[in-house]
Amino acid sequence: MSRSKPALGLIFAILLATLSESASAELRVVIADGVDAEVGAELPDDHVFDVPENGKLVVDNLTYKATYWIGGPYKGTLANYIAECGGESKRKKYCGGTDP
Repeated sequence: MSRSKPALGLIFAILLATLSESASAELRVVIADGVDAEVGAELPDDHVFDVPENGKLVVDNLTYKATYWIGGPYKGTLANYIAECGGESKRKKYCGGTDP
């Protein structure tokens, strides 16, 4: 019986590590057009996105169950995008993009 305890501990440690990794993913990429990200990728909320001019990125926030559309050019986190753009169109001067 004592030989199975280390194996059980190892299984528990692997399960705990797997659950910890999935808990840290707060964003899921839904659309990545011209962006270096894979659809379905799960990322932490502090991930820095680099969306080029004419690029499009759609991200689900798994914590708040909300979907965000990011048009390029933009480089930064989703939280910074929301703070800078306030939900406004990326074409607005204060959204961090180039002037139209």
